[in-house]
Amino acid sequence: MPALDGAQVASLQSLSLRCGAGLTCHRTPCQGINAPPVEANDCGGGQSGLEYDVSGPSHPLRTPARTWAGAVLGLFLAAVLPGKGQEAVIPLSAPVGAALPESPAELFAALAKGIRPQWRPYFRETVPRSASDRYEAALALGAVCADCYLAAEARDAQQIRNLLADMASLEMTLGIARQMSSLRQKPTDLADAGDWPGVRKEIAALMTHHAQFLAEQNDGSLAELERTGCWLRAFHIGARFAAKQPQPPLQPCIWSAAMLADLHRRTVKLSAGQESKSIAPLVAGLEALTKTWQGGTTAANAADRLAATLKLLDSLMAELIDDTPAASPKAQP
Repeated sequence: MPALDGAQVASLQSLSLRCGAGLTCHRTPCQGINAPPVEANDCGGGQSGLEYDVSGPSHPLRTPARTWAGAVLGLFLAAVLPGKGQEAVIPLSAPVGAALPESPAELFAALAKGIRPQWRPYFRETVPRSASDRYEAALALGAVCADCYLAAEARDAQQIRNLLADMASLEMTLGIARQMSSLRQKPTDLADAGDWPGVRKEIAALMTHHAQFLAEQNDGSLAELERTGCWLRAFHIGARFAAKQPQPPLQPCIWSAAMLADLHRRTVKLSAGQESKSIAPLVAGLEALTKTWQGGTTAANAADRLAATLKLLDSLMAELIDDTPAASPKAQP
């Protein structure tokens, strides 16, 4: 496939998909020409057939709508993809610079797109309530937050209760249990009521409060480690889930190489002057993961890349968060 110049890239970025019902299929992140084909019912329109539209107002590079969008697209693709029978290489990984997810819930939803997942097999058998130092406790607290998102996907109210109790013990180690004591009841009530979107919002709110209270006691580095621990546990869940599918999902279990690079950069910056025994292996583990995901992910290397990632995460989680997963889940159809 020939390289695209700047004008062609900008034109591709201006395209979005619209179904026959006139509903724009929003994608986060916007993948442009790298996006795989989308079925019309993915956006709820219930219509057959797709047409291209350039009217999406949410993308800063999109231009006003044109009724001749289909004709322009045909001419454009003929120009940038000359020759008959040529097959474009569609990368499986998210494009570099793509927007990062707000929470593990987005990662889990992307990994399970198109299937009916069973999330309970990915619960941890035991969750440690103590840590060798406060840095490790912060990582463990983040992992518990990721487990809460997992429990919300499984719609397991009792698991939410159990995890909030684990959370309270780690908050005590970090010196913020008193401030947090009144804030853990709301997600419990929402889980009992079956309000799972509300539970997800409250998990995010709990992490925000953690960061606030840690900052107030000059422990901002611990809040950063909590965030890292949350994503490492989410990646581990995602890798175990992806490894049990017949084919690796289109969505990488680490979301994107950009996501890993961001976590690695933050951790390297955090490691300066820190003497915790948890920081050095964390930096080394993130560096190894980042190298594993360098370059594009294709159908040819996706399985090997996933296997290497799962091995690295197994080791990293066992060393830093004392992760004890439940019995290995069976492959899903």
